[in-house]
Amino acid sequence: MHGTGWPGCRIARGAAVHGAFPPLQHAQIVALACTPPAEVGRAWVRWTVRALHDEIERRQIATLHPSTVHHILADADLHPHQVRSWRPALAEDFESKAASVLWDDERAGALADHGALVVCLDEKPNIQALGRPIPDLPPAPGYALRRDWEDVRHGTANLLVIYNLLTGRLWGRVLARTDAAHFLPALEAYLAELPWEIRCVHCILDNGASHIAKVTRAWIAAQEGLVRFHFTPTHASWLNQAELALGAFSRRYLRDRVSESRQALITTSLPLATRVQSVARTIHFSGHSQGTPCTNGTLAELGPRCTRLSRPVPWPGRSGRRVPSWPPA
Repeated sequence: MHGTGWPGCRIARGAAVHGAFPPLQHAQIVALACTPPAEVGRAWVRWTVRALHDEIERRQIATLHPSTVHHILADADLHPHQVRSWRPALAEDFESKAASVLWDDERAGALADHGALVVCLDEKPNIQALGRPIPDLPPAPGYALRRDWEDVRHGTANLLVIYNLLTGRLWGRVLARTDAAHFLPALEAYLAELPWEIRCVHCILDNGASHIAKVTRAWIAAQEGLVRFHFTPTHASWLNQAELALGAFSRRYLRDRVSESRQALITTSLPLATRVQSVARTIHFSGHSQGTPCTNGTLAELGPRCTRLSRPVPWPGRSGRRVPSWPPA
């Protein structure tokens, strides 16, 4: 009888090893982890290992250590503490709007040969001018740059950029507000700087409030085809290359920047947006778009996108062409 023990006190060695937890209790724990806490009467927003362990013991599902709960979740590839955003479906007009934007992207060079310019517009609102009460301590061997954890807020600024797909250069303008009353004069200022041989401008932009405002639509109608807007699909502003250029500008020139005042941000930092062309690259498409092979852009193909005029027409803001007054009377 030595080494055998009483039959009622025996513990199978296999039950204590990893992966041999009773199947029923294992399934109950996984099901509980997949159930929102609110549905079981708990006030937590999401499960943690400790919260799940407490609920398992409260329900008397099993008596186990929190580390065992962690192993069970890992075996099931469950992460109840994480949240990921997603879109269940695309907008109904996604394909048509995306095709229009990508068509202009793909044929920007061919359109330019026929006097049509393709640009992308985007705003970066509420750029904070953050100062520090104590100057930074510069890095030294063994030490990173040290910065006071407090900041001093000096206000915000809004930046509008226009990205030329043909040259990869940015044009920027600081806006007092991101509404149509400030967006349209800035756009007119850009158009006034265009060469005379440009006869039509295609603008790729998102569905921002200033872009779809009633006064903006009236302004577009008054341009008689000289300026045309192509909106990116809803939740697909990443098709706008100006947004990508603004991201490059933010990472290089705005991240961790210290500004002593809002005016210092405007005069020293935001003008650096025009330097992004050193890191921006024009995109050359070589694939197919909606079954249409990529071509150099014949006049018959590009005709609907080009305004064929007998002579150049001055742009808004230039003398020689009547421009609707702004704001409208």
